[in-house]
Amino acid sequence: MKEYSIFLLEPDALLREAFLGVLEDKGYPVYSFANPWESFSFIKKIKFQIAIIDSELQGFSREELIREINNVYPLTSIIILTSEPEREELISFLNYDVASILLKPINMAELDQALRKAVAKFQKNSEAQRLKAELERAKEEREQLEISLKNTASRLPLALLSRSMVHEFKNILTTINISANFVKKSIVAGSVKIDKHLSLIESSIQSADGLLLRLLGISKKREERFKLKDFVDTTIEMLEPELNRSGIRVVKNFDLIVPELILDSSKLRQVMINIILNAQEAMAGGGQLTIKVYREDRDKDNFAVIEISDSGSGISSSGMDNLFLLNYTTKEEGNGIGLYISKKIIEGMGGSIGVESVLNKGSSFKVVLPLGERTGDTLGVVR
Repeated sequence: MKEYSIFLLEPDALLREAFLGVLEDKGYPVYSFANPWESFSFIKKIKFQIAIIDSELQGFSREELIREINNVYPLTSIIILTSEPEREELISFLNYDVASILLKPINMAELDQALRKAVAKFQKNSEAQRLKAELERAKEEREQLEISLKNTASRLPLALLSRSMVHEFKNILTTINISANFVKKSIVAGSVKIDKHLSLIESSIQSADGLLLRLLGISKKREERFKLKDFVDTTIEMLEPELNRSGIRVVKNFDLIVPELILDSSKLRQVMINIILNAQEAMAGGGQLTIKVYREDRDKDNFAVIEISDSGSGISSSGMDNLFLLNYTTKEEGNGIGLYISKKIIEGMGGSIGVESVLNKGSSFKVVLPLGERTGDTLGVVR
């Protein structure tokens, strides 16, 4: 069965039956009409990509019919059947940008050629519409970004730092780092908890440094190999005191085999922290945060998946539609860029981010990262 449907309007019964038999034999679904008034009333009730119309429609305006088809299905390719068109009539056909004009009597080779042209024209029209839509989306996104930069500049003071201020900020991070290392070496009897929190301080310093550079647009691409389980554990440990104060219980669920990744872990951590803090705000009275990590195989492609679910207030249907748009926020102090940037980061890694939510029951974010040759061959086994 062909993927393109045909609208056929031919008042002559024998010719209509001949066309119908040939087209169906070629595998085209066909909507066949003898009466132009009847066909006109059905245009909005059916869906087709190619229209074959006889030029002789006694008492009915052929131009009006073509205009209606173009209005309802602007991508449709139109084939005109005619006997001996005059010059003015041919010009009118061209004005409607028809795909082909078939002069009677028509042979099979001419019909096949006309159908090929009609299909090609429909595909070309569809591609042009797709490119136009992408251009409009890119234009809208650029305009939203420009508005966001103006509206959020005051809320993002780090973005306005000069390079001299960056130097001062790095001095502060260096002081913290040196002091943490001094404390670590000065402790005689090592404590597992103390060692863990000192390591968290070092990791947080690296993340703060990377975030500062990204806000200023001067970051360099940085990739490293890391175990996804360890990455999630460390991220949760960084946020654990805040989550505990909010009465939030964290449940972790890892597959027996958790993949290693090779990418910028600081960017991925930025995404994960943003989602978790949003979940914390959605669970104002406490609740449960569930983190799942697993491998997902689809056909020949392999993925690492991080699911972050909460038992909070959920997201409305209108909120779901706008969730990843720039400037969209439901928070009084929000700037509407957190999830927008998170989506851009994950897509930049070749992955995707999606969400499912039920009002008053909670939300679940799903971060999917592709496992290519570099990331899919080595697996960290959880013991």
